[in-house]
Amino acid sequence: MINSIHLKSYNPPAIEGVWILEPGKDGKRSIGISGVVDGALFVRIAFLLGLPKTLFFRAS
Repeated sequence: MINSIHLKSYNPPAIEGVWILEPGKDGKRSIGISGVVDGALFVRIAFLLGLPKTLFFRAS
């Protein structure tokens, strides 16, 4: 993966669509789930750029 990023040929995998229940409602809504590798890559790049962790992690 690192080599493909350096060669500018990295193609992330498709985002998986998932339906979840809406809190307090009877309906469902769709969300997109990216792969674990893409998430780790995103966090690493953000760290290298000096972006705060609060952009990526929300306390529940």
